[in-house]
Amino acid sequence: MKTINKLTTFLFAVVLVAVSCSNNEIQSPQEESNNSQGTNEENVVAESDYVKSMRQKLIGTTWILTQSKKGSTVHPHHATIYFKSSDRIEYSNVYSDYDEPCPHIINGESKWWFNKDEKLCMSSSLLVDNTSYYNSDGPLSDATISGELLAICAGQFDIEYITDTEMKLSDDTFGTKVFKKGTSNSTSGGYGESFDFTDFTADSYTTSVIVYFYTSQAANSATVYYGKSSPTTSVSTSIANKRIQAKISGLTRGTKYYVKCVAKNANGTITSETFPITTLY
Repeated sequence: MKTINKLTTFLFAVVLVAVSCSNNEIQSPQEESNNSQGTNEENVVAESDYVKSMRQKLIGTTWILTQSKKGSTVHPHHATIYFKSSDRIEYSNVYSDYDEPCPHIINGESKWWFNKDEKLCMSSSLLVDNTSYYNSDGPLSDATISGELLAICAGQFDIEYITDTEMKLSDDTFGTKVFKKGTSNSTSGGYGESFDFTDFTADSYTTSVIVYFYTSQAANSATVYYGKSSPTTSVSTSIANKRIQAKISGLTRGTKYYVKCVAKNANGTITSETFPITTLY
């Protein structure tokens, strides 16, 4: 009888120890909730070969936004993106030629990652206070910065393709983004962007045309040339930040002309493509 009582006492003690250990391993609902509320980049799954390959192509590279488009609408958005490390990204010269959504130039460091759907994610929240302003007299709120970055170059993207010179991303909400690869990966002097032309537009009238050339860096001087067969006649320009504007007058109605631009700054001289323009009847 004494042996049975001892055995019963021993088994009861073992059960108490086992329950105690088990209870120590169980997290409270609050702890479980806290542990499950990580950011998207913390919740990524093990990387596939595809993601590893994309990372290798992106880390240490600089990309300049050359086209932002949704449907048939082309947005005059500008941005330079530098994939600084495996999880850090630098935005620079992020702005829109519209008054909205981005009447400011935004520079700063943020995060990038691939989510479980293998989409390239670029955060719209700056990690450091490194922001400059254009057409703004005061600091921006975090919500404003986040919204403007998201509208122009952040989001969750499918990578349509990456080549040695170009990258195309697509997003269900913000459309497609086409980037040109920069030539420098240094963050000094503009976060690695090269001096080059990024876009061209024109407003045509019966006897005149106003042309706009856009550059990745502000030009110190610029000249626009035009002509019927080739652009050889020069016309004066005005420069506002990264936009070069020229009005060409005295043209013939309903006639095709060709234009190009030569711009200069401390990083060198660049020449645009030659573009056709046609006056109205």
